Amino acid sequence: MVRADNPRQHRAVNDAEADYIEASHRAEDEAAQAAGSTSRRGLLPYLKFRSFWAMCFGWLGFNGVFYGLLTWGPLYLARPRAST
Repeated sequence: MVRADNPRQHRAVNDAEADYIEASHRAEDEAAQAAGSTSRRGLLPYLKFRSFWAMCFGWLGFNGVFYGLLTWGPLYLARPRAST
């Protein structure tokens, strides 16, 4: 299955939708240039969103558990246990 990154290459997108998407991207690029931004994407605009922070803390929690089990788990399993 080929993934289309360009809306015009996707079979479910008609010309009106593709025109709308391209116009929206052009408007974002022009607004970024007017604001003096050198790149279209920066980290600062995302810092105001609660969902961004939730994603960061969720990823931090996931990585803590994953790497904790990855490093501590084998040590725990390798240690002999006495049955009671």
